[in-house]
Parts: sequence; structure tokens; C-alpha cells
Amino acid sequence: MCSDDVQSNYKPLVPGSITLYPGLKQAGVKLLFYSGDTDGAVPLWGTRQWIDNLNWSVKRATTPW
Repeated sequence: MCSDDVQSNYKPLVPGSITLYPGLKQAGVKLLFYSGDTDGAVPLWGTRQWIDNLNWSVKRATTPW
């Protein structure tokens, strides 16, 4: 979406950065995840999906900024 060069050379890393978050949480690091609701490259639903995949309890529901 940003350029043809980025799209043609993009290779996702498995399993990605999601593996870092449990260790950060266990170490007491506070995390805030946010995403723009009109971002065409990284849509809000994608952010919500991987956050849901963490299976963590919710302390405060999502709200508009």
C-alpha cells in the first residue's frame, strides 16, 4: 500500500512480535495498544484481532480517544 517496493519485498516473520508481549507483561511493563480507525494500511479490526488472540483479561474496554 505504501509503495510497490515495500509490497514486493515484504516477508512476514513468523510468529512475529506478538511473542514478546507475554514476557513484557510478566516483567511488569505496562502496555498500551492503539490503532487509527481510518488507517488503510493497518486497520483497526486487525489490531483488535491480534489483541484478542493474546487471551488476556480486559481491565478497561476500548473507547474512542
